[in-house]
Amino acid sequence: VMNAENINIVLYEGGQKSTAISADKGFVNSGAETWKSPSIPILEPGDMFLNGDVVVISTDGTKVTTDWINYKKQAHIIVSTAPVQMDRENSVTKGRGLEATADLKSVNIFNQTVVIDDVEE
Repeated sequence: VMNAENINIVLYEGGQKSTAISADKGFVNSGAETWKSPSIPILEPGDMFLNGDVVVISTDGTKVTTDWINYKKQAHIIVSTAPVQMDRENSVTKGRGLEATADLKSVNIFNQTVVIDDVEE
């Protein structure tokens, strides 16, 4: 398991860049065995736990900020129970908790409030 600080990660899907993630620190299970620690979620091979000013940006510009995320490689999803904010072109969604595909094409934010910007026609 790799423990790192000032992390910048790029995820790829089908050979194409899908998401950029940055965080203050985190753990990446680069091995072949499940890793358990009392202070973070269980990490299967390829999983990551990132925390501290986590920013997830998809190729379409959707931006998610939160305190921590758990990337589950097998399911290709990110999850969190921390406060979260998602910024899109014309809206801001805030809530507590998140489950999303890693490319942010499908995002479920729990306990949410949405602010939609006025759009001139």
